[in-house]
Amino acid sequence: MKLTHEQGISISKLARRTEMAKSAISKYFSKAREFPLNRLNQFAKSLKVTSEELLGVPQNLQPVIR
Repeated sequence: MKLTHEQGISISKLARRTEMAKSAISKYFSKAREFPLNRLNQFAKSLKVTSEELLGVPQNLQPVIR
């Protein structure tokens, strides 16, 4: 995953931050297992990005809430 490389975060460190098994996260990266959307916010927080950014939603398509 690009974000983990940019931030210098290993799979082990992400596993600790998200409180998930390293093997499960590895399977998400290799696409051997479907990413759990119910954990999206947890991953985004761990990587210090928004959920939309993690999903690859372009900034210009994100709704503006006023």
